[in-house]
Amino acid sequence: MENSFNDDNRFHSDLNPPSWSDYNPDILVRIAELESLATRLSVQLGNASLEITWLRNYQISSFCSRHRQISKYCNTAPRGCPKREMETYEAIREHWLRLYGTSEYLDSLETEISCIMGGLPDILRSNLLFSDMEIRIILLDICGFNYRSIGIILGLNCKTVSSKKVKLRQRIMQFEENVVGMCLNLIPMMSNGN
Repeated sequence: MENSFNDDNRFHSDLNPPSWSDYNPDILVRIAELESLATRLSVQLGNASLEITWLRNYQISSFCSRHRQISKYCNTAPRGCPKREMETYEAIREHWLRLYGTSEYLDSLETEISCIMGGLPDILRSNLLFSDMEIRIILLDICGFNYRSIGIILGLNCKTVSSKKVKLRQRIMQFEENVVGMCLNLIPMMSNGN
């Protein structure tokens, strides 16, 4: 009886967890090195992620400032200026509106916006089943054009553009949170209600 008790104790002592002194010190050093490396990589990945975000934001802001200078020019006519200056303004304005209205330019605009804004037009087209005309209204809105200018570029009535914008905003707001968040950040009509 006594022997079996001792055997039982011996059996249980084998199951006890090892103490730190039982581990190979070389393995402990290697674990510490790997943990240190993992921490450094995590920091580097975090920095890279921040840099990518900064570069994307910089691209978006430079894109918007470039197009919004033109759209601002097209949206507001100068008041009280001489007739000759007004004619020059109208000629330049007509040139820009005609350029933005060409399908080649609208296609290149969509490609550019897609590259710098995470494929936004494709997301709207595939997930929300937006038509080409609706996508183009959104593209021109991102560029800063108002109802009147968008109407001229796309050959639509100003009121039609206004009602389409309201419907587009409502449809986007009913979609998934990540798409709504992206649209709120990138599409002016989503945030300012214009």
